[in-house]
Amino acid sequence: MAEHISRVHAGNYGVYGVRKVWRRLHGEGIEVACCVVARLMRELGLDGARRGKTIRTTVRDDGHERAADQPGGSAPALRHDPARFADRRSARSTGPCGASTPGIQRRPSGDPTAGP
Repeated sequence: MAEHISRVHAGNYGVYGVRKVWRRLHGEGIEVACCVVARLMRELGLDGARRGKTIRTTVRDDGHERAADQPGGSAPALRHDPARFADRRSARSTGPCGASTPGIQRRPSGDPTAGP
């Protein structure tokens, strides 16, 4: 099967990807699953042409010294205060059809218990 995949890929200037190689093989009467074509193309190092520029955002430098860990172990996890948000998360309001839907409770603008 690898010979057929290599032949079809090379016969089309090396620009055919998995889907086109798979369709071409089916057109020639060779029944094979698309996932098999993908696996064999990966193993053979074949890939299709990509449009545009391939973006690589990060290139790791193995020779660079890593930053030291926090003294005394890892930093404490930050989390919100559940008491501060409990009253608004459990509030329910009435939807457009009169049905009760989850929502945020509205408070008057001078209410000292209103959150930020």
